[in-house]
Amino acid sequence: MSEKIEARVIEIIDEFHLVVDAGEEAGVLRGFKVYLFSEAHDVTDPKTGEVLESIEPIRKARLEVTEVYKKGSLCESFERETFPPIFSTYYNITDQLKYFRTVKSMRALPIDKKEATGNWPSFQKIRVGDKAVIFPPKEEEEDEE
Repeated sequence: MSEKIEARVIEIIDEFHLVVDAGEEAGVLRGFKVYLFSEAHDVTDPKTGEVLESIEPIRKARLEVTEVYKKGSLCESFERETFPPIFSTYYNITDQLKYFRTVKSMRALPIDKKEATGNWPSFQKIRVGDKAVIFPPKEEEEDEE
């Protein structure tokens, strides 16, 4: 499956976890990537009320599906950091470049804490109802931030 799956945030658990309304029935699998977006909106002049600009949706966060249920999925925020190897003059530099390593760690989401339930064992707030787009993981993981 290579098509995106449209979903919405239905529960915010804490700064690291939330639930979207797409699961097994929608074809979601563990490891799928989830991107949260702001709504499109108009910027208006406060004095004249004139619409100055229409702002397209902006990506708020990137998560990964960690648990899949029939109609929903638990998602976890994360970030990846790549660390270079310790270089040595004794070895070929090309061979050493193969040993870059990537570390995945949790990343706190900028949530509205009033909406976090705690019911589970760009700086915009993430809210219930936010649009989520889910994609299958790429064969070779790439950091898109």
